[in-house]
Amino acid sequence: QQSHMDVCFEGYVFRFWMSQQREFHLLKKQNRLEEFRAVRTQVQHRPHVTSLLRAVADQHRVFPETTMLIKTWFATHGLLNVHVNEVLIELVTAYVFCRKDAASNAPQDTSAAFLRVLDLLANYDWQGLPLIVDPQSHLKPRHLRFVQESLDRDRTRSVPEYPMYVVAAPPTSELKNWGIVHMTQEKPRRHIVPAFSNARPSQIILKRIVGLARASLQVL
Repeated sequence: QQSHMDVCFEGYVFRFWMSQQREFHLLKKQNRLEEFRAVRTQVQHRPHVTSLLRAVADQHRVFPETTMLIKTWFATHGLLNVHVNEVLIELVTAYVFCRKDAASNAPQDTSAAFLRVLDLLANYDWQGLPLIVDPQSHLKPRHLRFVQESLDRDRTRSVPEYPMYVVAAPPTSELKNWGIVHMTQEKPRRHIVPAFSNARPSQIILKRIVGLARASLQVL
């Protein structure tokens, strides 16, 4: 059953996601957790991440061009959307511009930014570190610790659920309760869920991405 509508207007395609608040409650009540997560991602997380990425684009003029170039790179290797969510690619690209050590040294042209994203893909410690996109730098050390603890719990699984642990900082209004999961038989704990990297890419595909990025850097 299709939950969205595509509208073509003057050469542009807009996708509208339609939902009703009761849908969240019914899906969770019926234990249709996979559908629940998908709807929540598109309706709750996607608008905020779009706003976050727009802020990065407003501050760094080459971010949109770099993102299109990186998406082309993924598509050339048959990875775009099939194995990697395009929003995940946008977040990884945004990280290059808003990482703390890039505040005064963000790339100023598309080529340099493209190479930095490839270097990030090739050399980042995807197994041991989360990649946190926080353009406004409003996450406190305790928030960063929550994310790291969530990743550590995921890595204790026999098959990690999130090979690329990419997290977008939430709106300021949600920081107080960010990541709280209420448990029935234990104290409430915090768990940060990477909304756009659930099971994609897989461990095998991630290894391929790392290998392709390293090969591209050698050529470029």
